[in-house]
This record gives sequence, structure tokens and C-alpha cells, in this order.
Amino acid sequence: MRYVDCIDNDTIAKKAAENPGAIGRKIPRIDWVWTPGKTLRSCIPADTMFDYGVATHVMEHVPDTVGWLNQILEVMRDGAVLALALPDRRYTMDYYRKETTLGDVVGNWMHAPSRPTSAQIVDFLSQSFYDTREGGRRFDLNQPFATAPRHYTDEQALEFAANSHRDGNYLDVHCTVWTPASFVDVMSRVVGMGLMNVEISTPVERTPDSEWDEFIVHLTKRGEPRIVRDRTPNPRPLSIAARRLRNVTSRLLRTG
Repeated sequence: MRYVDCIDNDTIAKKAAENPGAIGRKIPRIDWVWTPGKTLRSCIPADTMFDYGVATHVMEHVPDTVGWLNQILEVMRDGAVLALALPDRRYTMDYYRKETTLGDVVGNWMHAPSRPTSAQIVDFLSQSFYDTREGGRRFDLNQPFATAPRHYTDEQALEFAANSHRDGNYLDVHCTVWTPASFVDVMSRVVGMGLMNVEISTPVERTPDSEWDEFIVHLTKRGEPRIVRDRTPNPRPLSIAARRLRNVTSRLLRTG
């Protein structure tokens, strides 16, 4: 088993020592650091490929979902499986937030933000709220938003986003919001567009007699994506899409 993180072992140990929730937990040693600004492929040995991968409560923190997934899939063989565990909006602090859309995911793939965007920061900070129960389900999901014990006010959310935008600080927030159904819907359409080439499993989700606040879904790699993000000033796939859009618009105007 190999572990990858965006920080090194010393930094992880320091963060764990400062986190009361990490007391008594075994912290795994990191084999490779996925250095921010570099591809995962460039951060691990060139001949290393994987048949199985696990990311538990990681993807929701990533500002560019598709770009991040494709970098992981790049170091996996065809037929390899990537298991994702994601918080289910319906049972977590993201309860009041809107689910991530296809437009959100594709837009972030095009812009490839290296840190959470101002919109993602404001949405997370202004909509999340405190745990309200001891044990069992952690949140009272029946109360109206106006009475929920919020972590931050709207003004504080704006201030944090403005500071991050001005100073380049990385604020760790939930950049995306999912339910099992919304994940399958959005990511299936991403696959249909050609931005990824995976098979998506039926999610394993909460049952009536469980207290899960997450769901698990498996992505099986079927090959390379049909459309690869091009960072040149005039990326070919996007220019083709723009021409098609202009053609459709022209037909609508002629027939409208």
C-alpha cells in the first residue's frame, strides 16, 4: 500500500498534534508528496502504475474535480478501480447547500483553479452549520436555515473569500456538494462529453438502519479521456465546441 498527500510527513504530524480529533489515531506515513502545481504523474516514480486506489473524503475539497480525477487515473492501468467516499449532502453540514451542477464541474475543468474559488469559499462558509447532537446523527436537519447555528456570518464568509483572493491563501473548504444521485448524473454526463473515460458504479449509500453520512462509489478506468484540457491560448477542443455553439445559435435565430 502506498500513500500520497499534498504535504510531507513532518507537516502531517504537526497538524495531527494540533487536531484533537487525531489523538490516539495512527497516522500513516506518506510515500510521495503530490506537490501543488505539479501533476501526480511527475511526483511519483515514472514506472509506477496502480490497479486500485482509494480517496476518502478528499474529492469534495478539490476545486477542479475532473482535472484531479484524471490526474489520479493517469497513474492507473486500464481496468483499475478508484474508490471514492464522499459526504452525502442530505446528512451533513452541507445540508443547506445546492448540489454541484454539470456547469460547475465543467467550468472548473476549463479554468483549472489551483485553490478554492471565491464562490466556493463563500458558499461553504455562509451555508454550513455546527453539529447539534451528541452521538448518532450529528446534525438536526429539520430546523430552518434561519435558526441553524452557523459557523460564519455572510459578512465573515465574504471577508475570508476576499482575503484568499487578495493574498493567495489556500482555504480548505468543501468545493463540491453531492448526493449519490447527483454524483452519478453529473459525472455520467462528464463521461458522455469525453472529459473522462470511466465506468461509474451504483453508489453504496445510507440504509434506513444505518447512521452513515457518506456514500461510496467506484470508478473503473476504461481508457484515456477523448477530450484533453489544453492550456494553450486557443485550445482545440474548446474552439470546436464554440463553433458548434455558433452554428446552433445561427439555426435557432433563422428558425425563431
